[in-house]
Order: sequence, then structure tokens, then C-alpha cells
Amino acid sequence: MVVTGRRYGARVPAAPVPPPVPAAPGPPAPGRVAPPARPGRRELAAALVFPARCPGCGVPAEPACAACLAAVPRAPAAPPPPGIDAWVAPFAYRGVVREVITRAKYRDRHAALPWLARAMAGAWWAADLPPPDAVTWVPAAPARRRARGVDHARRLATGVAGALGVPAVALLVRRDPQPQTGRGLDARRAGPDVGLRPGSARRVVPGRLLLVDDVATTGATLRVCAAVLRAAGVASVVACTGARTPGRG
Repeated sequence: MVVTGRRYGARVPAAPVPPPVPAAPGPPAPGRVAPPARPGRRELAAALVFPARCPGCGVPAEPACAACLAAVPRAPAAPPPPGIDAWVAPFAYRGVVREVITRAKYRDRHAALPWLARAMAGAWWAADLPPPDAVTWVPAAPARRRARGVDHARRLATGVAGALGVPAVALLVRRDPQPQTGRGLDARRAGPDVGLRPGSARRVVPGRLLLVDDVATTGATLRVCAAVLRAAGVASVVACTGARTPGRG
């Protein structure tokens, strides 16, 4: 299931997966890739009131200093959830990376999102997987999107799509109002209530889709999203998350 359109060219090799950050894999092919979002007022205010400092050692840096980024552990090996053909991630969800993602999600420090998207694209190329036809993302819960004013997974998907040179398309919608964070273990393992975005079925055809999210723990959210996409006709779903903590609830 991908948006109807032209297929994209051969893969261009990228620099190795970071830390600190891999180079983008060559100029992107033309496509309907959304432009990067501009910083909002809350982001600018946060940057002025709380100047960026490395969460590892405290020196001025955004999102972290080179030395701390160099020590970030890679994502541990983990089997993909049911319905996901492959799962790539550049980082383990701990230490500096955990703090960087936490700042972006809860403290309006969104400047780290382009950096994380580039790292995710680098992890994709390093996995030597066929290029996707399009990129979509795990939608944020309405309550979180209203509270934070931004859908972090959407920003990451836009950045990853730009690096890979394919379209970023909105295909999924959250039908439950609250995020997974804070729920009990059983509820988290069941996954969120996700459906196909109204009108998406008229614009998609079978193909290879890359599903993006910031962090995955149990893998339940990826599994639920993959089930929705495959039921709508997706031939192949591959997941790319910024970090992962497999085996944890």
C-alpha cells in the first residue's frame, strides 16, 4: 500500500550508522515529501529560556556533544513484531539517546528530531534493505498531539522520507484519545486503537511501506499498525524506529 506514483531509483550508499550522525544518502529523488517543519513559538521560547546542553555531560550542545554521542549504544538485536518484515533502529533506548528523545517529546526540544531522522535513515541503508515506495508513521494520540502541538513521529517520518527520496504520506489515525505511556502492561501489549485514515484507501496501491516511530518497547504499536496496513493491501511493511528496548514493558 503506497501512494500511487513513480517508483524511485537505485539506492545510493550512505555513511555508516552514527553516532554521531550519518551523512544523507545522496540527493533525494523528486517526490511529494513534505518540507521540514519550522520551529514553533514554544520551541523558540524553550531554546531561549533553557539553552541547549548535552544531557550526558552538560556542555553546550544540541542534541548532545560528540563525545557522548560516540558512546551511545547501538540498538540491541530484536525480532520484528508480527506483521513487520524487518525492524531497524540506530540506538538503544537508554542513556543520552533516551534523554534526547524525552526532551523532544515532553520538553519542546524538537531540534533533535532532524538529527534522529538522519540517524534512522542511516540505519535503514546500513541494513541493506530494498528502498521503500513510501514512508508513513505511527500517529500520535490526540491528547498528546494537542498538549505538545506536534506529532513527533510525523516529523521523523518526513525527515526519513527526505533522506531516502520517497514520499511521506499520512495513512493511519489514532482512535483512542490517550497515549500508550502510563498504561498498564496488559493494555500496552494489546496496543493502541489504530485505523486507516479516512480517504486513504482511494489513494493507495500494494507496495513496500516503511513505518516510522520514535521508540518501540513491546512492539505492540508496530504490530497493530502493520495489521491495519496489511488489511488495506500492503504487500510489505518494514519498521524503522529511533530507538528500541525489546523485551521491556
